Amino acid sequence: MFKKIAVLILAVFLGSFAYAQNSNENLEEFFSTEAKKANEPIIIVEAIAYISSPKGEYKLYDYSIETYNKDKKIYILHMKMEKREGPTTFYREYDIPFWYNGRRIVFKTYRGKKSFELPEDKIVIKKDSKENIEVIQNQKEYRVRIPIPMGEMEMLIQKQRVN
Repeated sequence: MFKKIAVLILAVFLGSFAYAQNSNENLEEFFSTEAKKANEPIIIVEAIAYISSPKGEYKLYDYSIETYNKDKKIYILHMKMEKREGPTTFYREYDIPFWYNGRRIVFKTYRGKKSFELPEDKIVIKKDSKENIEVIQNQKEYRVRIPIPMGEMEMLIQKQRVN
């Protein structure tokens, strides 16, 4: 009887230990996408690709930003786009290299460089009648258009907030 109880307690202990380790590994894997996105220099809020063949608008459904050379501030934007027509869905993928220094973003397109100035976010200081002060950072979204093969892409981007 004592052996059975000892074996049962040991099995429960080892099982819970294995579960805890497995859970922690799963959590790291589960949140790996968020960890990668937190280190990205910009946020793509929205993107639409206007393609001439097959005609239509392809909308962004996923993206990631790979650091190509951090010291030289060169990144690669990997975008996945989709267009639905009835029961059929068409997909396109784009890899767009860019350089970004916090104020200017330069995309490498098949037609050459496309450069955009991203002005500083506005900081608004509100003061009410009771002398309370509130500081609000107005984070802007910037609309950029770049040429892509067989069309044009329009993106709405934000600077990544640094905490």
